[in-house]
Amino acid sequence: MSISSYPPPAISTRSSKEDLPQKNHTETTPDHPETLSTLQTIAKISTTIKNFLLIALSREKGESAELTAQEKEFIAKAADTLLSPDGAFELSGTEAGSHLYLERYFQNLTPDKRRLLHIMFHFLECSPIIFGPRHTLFTSLNATERAQAMNFADKSLYIHRVALQSLRFLLTLGYLNNPQVIKKIGCEPNQNPFNLK
Repeated sequence: MSISSYPPPAISTRSSKEDLPQKNHTETTPDHPETLSTLQTIAKISTTIKNFLLIALSREKGESAELTAQEKEFIAKAADTLLSPDGAFELSGTEAGSHLYLERYFQNLTPDKRRLLHIMFHFLECSPIIFGPRHTLFTSLNATERAQAMNFADKSLYIHRVALQSLRFLLTLGYLNNPQVIKKIGCEPNQNPFNLK
């Protein structure tokens, strides 16, 4: 029998992609909430550390009168942690406007003082990465962990305690500037002490 008498081989119409085993992409893509959250946290930490270095090394960044969105978030969460609504005045730090007071106070400082506060905000935001209670940014902690991070009494590093006490002092100034707080502590200013009107 001659070779030409055999029928030609059948040609498959399926594409080569169909012949290959399909991979399960759900195993490799970061669609899982835990993986995505971890990546976001790492990215946020990296950005914060980069900004910290820029503020420390760059005069323009360090002396800027503008607070970043992350600095404002840190100040607001620190205010509610240090000045809890469970206290005697039943007002949280943000409800009393202490965070806004600190922002206005910051803008009126001289450039060299603004640089120091920029550094302090970033140092305290990053401090839980080293000192705990959980190795992440302060703004990523839950309420209980933030309270532990703000407890200066159990901090072994002197500069850490000073930074926490300084932040508490500045936020308390804003808290005591609130009219409701002033009224509750009986320190309302007497605009007419001699009854001249």
